[in-house]
Amino acid sequence: MERIALTQYTVAPLAGIAAGLGTGAMIARWGRQRPVIMIGFFSAVALAGLLPLSTGAGHPALAAATVVGVSIAYSALAT
Repeated sequence: MERIALTQYTVAPLAGIAAGLGTGAMIARWGRQRPVIMIGFFSAVALAGLLPLSTGAGHPALAAATVVGVSIAYSALAT
């Protein structure tokens, strides 16, 4: 439970904050089109990582990486 809480409520939000700031910098540098395409691709990959977890076949490291990846994608898309 401690590892889940650490990943869900500490690591993922910190990664999301960094992703939001990085997305803002990318938008300022390249405009909106290129970052939207890159973030959309990353979001699709991150969400695809949830498929093994939905069947119960995921490894804990895969679950942690997927949770962090989804948080990054969501924060970048929100920016």
